[in-house]
Amino acid sequence: AGTPSARRRSSPTTKARGGRSGPHRCGIGKPPSLPGNAEEKKAQMETSQAVASILAKWNTNRPLYKFKTSYDEARETVFSRYEYNCALRGVLVRDEGIVRAYTDKAARWLTDASTRPWLFIIGPVGTGKSTLLRAVKNFIGTRGIMHSALDINGYAKEDDPYYYREHILAGTDCPFLLLDDVGQETIEVKSYGNSINPFVEIVTKRYDWQKPLAITSNLSLAEIGNRYGERVADRVREMAEVITIKGNSYR
Repeated sequence: AGTPSARRRSSPTTKARGGRSGPHRCGIGKPPSLPGNAEEKKAQMETSQAVASILAKWNTNRPLYKFKTSYDEARETVFSRYEYNCALRGVLVRDEGIVRAYTDKAARWLTDASTRPWLFIIGPVGTGKSTLLRAVKNFIGTRGIMHSALDINGYAKEDDPYYYREHILAGTDCPFLLLDDVGQETIEVKSYGNSINPFVEIVTKRYDWQKPLAITSNLSLAEIGNRYGERVADRVREMAEVITIKGNSYR
């Protein structure tokens, strides 16, 4: 049977107290890709359990940026907020089944500790990416802040550098950052004579500090790499759950 400490170390279900399980919570790479979706999920689960066991051994006290709300409650809340945000613009949800597939994925990301810490919503213009991001923000409430990428560039310049550093980069008071329309902003801005790339800084700091990030973009991951560098694309690829929205524009 072994000693109690040995049993604890060998238990595949050991979780880090107050910590994050999964390979993407501690900055290591994704599990190796194996043939078949079931094989990949099995490999990811085994890696998640092994990482959680290591973190528990060292009493890691990492914050878990997931909500205790049940998935069923979250999926209804996110969809209803999506529907409400559509109505504010004078439009109705076109295909509830398709939209619910997107809002269900977002709800899973908000509540399931096995999901990755970031969310990447991608799709053509006018298909509801920003509407979905607002629905996620409505669910998160005061734990998150939402801005367009254009706004971020303004804060990064002389407009409000303190807000940019403490809230957008560090997430001092609001850990969740929701960033809309990445790719529509200029890549570099001047801040007190220095050239900076706000989106690259956000990805770098939130990766290093393991803070949650949700973004929307018309750009694919390959295009993200071409625009901001492969290091940025690789970190988004590692850290983010991806929701790909298809269809015609609402506009």
